[in-house]
Amino acid sequence: MRRFPQSQNPHPALRKWFLEPLTCVFLVILSGEARCAEWPALFPRTSPPSGQTASAALPLPREADPAFLDALPDGGVRIGGTLVQAQPVGWYEGKSSPRRAILRWTGESLPETLDGEIQLGSSPGRDAGWSFAYKLVASSSGDPPWKSAIRNVPLEETSYEMYQLNLSHQGRELGLRLGLRHNDRLYWWQYVRADFVQRGPVFDLLRVGGPIYNEESSIQADVFLVLYANGLIEAYAHFINNQREGPGVEAHGIPVLAFDIPESGEVNHSVDGARTHFTLGGVRLNLSPSLGYVDKERPGSLRTEEGLVVWQPWLDQEVFGDILVEKAGIPEHRIDGGIGEAQQFVATRRGEVDRYWLAKIGDAAIPRGLARTVRFYLSLGNTPPEVIRYQAPGWWHSQCEALPTGNRHLPVDWWAIRRAREISASYHEADTGVTPFEAGRSGRDTDGTLGAALLMLGNLVGSPTHAERAPAVAYWWADIAVDHVDFTCHEIPKYSWQWIVQPYMRWMELVHVYWELGDPYLLETAKFVADAYYRFFWTNRPHRFVGRDSLGCADMLALYHATGERMHLDRTREILAEARRSYGQLEEYMPGHQSGVGPNGIARVPSFDYIPMLIARLHVQMIEAARGTLPGEEEEEAWKAIRMLAELVAEKVSKEGWTVRMTDLSYMVLTALADKYPEESDKWIGMLNRYNRDYDLPGKHDGGKAFSWMNSAIRLDAWAWGATWSRGTLHLRPRSILEDPRAPKTARVWTPKGWVELQFKDGKITPIGECSLEIKVESVN
Repeated sequence: MRRFPQSQNPHPALRKWFLEPLTCVFLVILSGEARCAEWPALFPRTSPPSGQTASAALPLPREADPAFLDALPDGGVRIGGTLVQAQPVGWYEGKSSPRRAILRWTGESLPETLDGEIQLGSSPGRDAGWSFAYKLVASSSGDPPWKSAIRNVPLEETSYEMYQLNLSHQGRELGLRLGLRHNDRLYWWQYVRADFVQRGPVFDLLRVGGPIYNEESSIQADVFLVLYANGLIEAYAHFINNQREGPGVEAHGIPVLAFDIPESGEVNHSVDGARTHFTLGGVRLNLSPSLGYVDKERPGSLRTEEGLVVWQPWLDQEVFGDILVEKAGIPEHRIDGGIGEAQQFVATRRGEVDRYWLAKIGDAAIPRGLARTVRFYLSLGNTPPEVIRYQAPGWWHSQCEALPTGNRHLPVDWWAIRRAREISASYHEADTGVTPFEAGRSGRDTDGTLGAALLMLGNLVGSPTHAERAPAVAYWWADIAVDHVDFTCHEIPKYSWQWIVQPYMRWMELVHVYWELGDPYLLETAKFVADAYYRFFWTNRPHRFVGRDSLGCADMLALYHATGERMHLDRTREILAEARRSYGQLEEYMPGHQSGVGPNGIARVPSFDYIPMLIARLHVQMIEAARGTLPGEEEEEAWKAIRMLAELVAEKVSKEGWTVRMTDLSYMVLTALADKYPEESDKWIGMLNRYNRDYDLPGKHDGGKAFSWMNSAIRLDAWAWGATWSRGTLHLRPRSILEDPRAPKTARVWTPKGWVELQFKDGKITPIGECSLEIKVESVN
């Protein structure tokens, strides 16, 4: 099979995919039948894969053998002789079987690819060898009298118990504390509780948490630990100003983590990002996942205090609020003059020209509702303190319905995806002027979906760079854009922390990165935002306008895929039914962008392009997620609405408005209509071709609204070539969009046997270079 030029090869670890057919094993997916699904070879994102610990986030097929699925979480599966254990992170309807899982494994060395024969057996019947104990480190004496107060009470006048969690593994021990530095004192978490949530021969999962009271107010601290059998700890610590007592207020202090390590000696390091690894006695510490929070001007520290090794992950909190809408309560030193982008909003009266900061260095302020996640690795012993991430090939994601290729089409890298790869470089750029504490803040992430788009693109084309950027982006949204008191979302980074409107109450990337890492904080935060979004929507009805405020339906469907809980699909159905009703009186009014009034009253402005196509796309996604389980009458109404909205756009659209967004949304809508009504396919494909010509798309797309664009780009390229896989044969059902003179004449298709490059010339599709695959091509439709 032809090897592509280096510029098209996503990663050195994938070279074998271009040189020779991949070695695959077969997994029986339907008991008693001969049907098989090819199991993928998992490849590392770092090549060669150093280290001794690995994980891979991958989807699982709906038809997988139940015995295989049951054995995975218990560590009863070997792949190529390697024992693997899985953490389920997604579920099919009714939690009938896992939809997604994170596979983890260890070894003296890691393979170039994880593949080979799959062996099912009983679990070894052991756990990963970890245990824990609580150590009381400080407590109140006696029983202090109850006070009629919720804040600002001296610690000694409260009932308190501060703890250290002691972890033990194969005779080695480590003490762990989460705390807050405030007024030259360290306050540790109180009333700590730890629970094993999963145990097995490869890893144990442990959740630990407790509140921190600093004599002023409290924050919550918790940590999720993946404890591997080889002594490695993969840690996700969270500090959350969620205000357990009373209404939300600004808290003060700087979060710290402390390690009680025998024989660590005196430690005094400035943590500025130049050094990632530290050896502390018998413990090896890797801080690299959280070193984005520091630089040489704003370093953290790692030093001995009170007999402990105390890590302060950043110098101080510093959060940019952008446009200052209301000055009340904002200290003068946090207000900047009108500069940069803020000036453009004077004419539209969206805000004052001043910009401001929620917290500045020196304030030691933790704004109301703010959180921050600290990720790191620890190793007790000689195990390298890192986890090597592997991933499954794009064809596997498509066959497990984890990529929106539609109808299990294989991934195709053609016109739209080519543009998506080009423009994606901007997705890695930090927002202008952002300081290290806000690592992950990107000007492209205006709606909480960029991390999802990065993972989708990374999985589709096998690009580690995109996938590895996603966690920082998602944790920024989860920690800072989400308000952890009421779980609304602030309209940043584009506008203002002080604005909270429904279209920006999003949680999509939290779900996608939960699928990637397994940190339950992300899923739980997503659920809480979804609840707030749903309440927000239904306390403002009946809606005369439903537009961008329905965007959360796509996120709701992601939760449906994460939890298997029908509630999330039903909430989507309810909201889209309200959207259909809002279009039921077109003789009286034309709906606008979203519900709202006053300064936010943009709903009056009729929308003839972007919004109707957005609502149509959400209907398509709902129908596909429901997989035939909607009542017949409801599904028929949904298709009628999709058809009506598409025709409305075709009749009213002009070169004004968000026509770029309308057009890329049409890639999902018009292709779905062409498949649903084949006798009318010329009509719908004709519309799609006209939009592309009129607005010079997809080749000139700006990459905005990253998740929406990525869904559309993936769907367009896959649909245009119609590539499917059956019994070792590549089938192609090409569409007439290939005949557009502006369209590229070559494409790549990712099959279970590797990438195949194709060309379209003189109305025919042929492979480029040597290809041993059997290819069957239908006539262009």
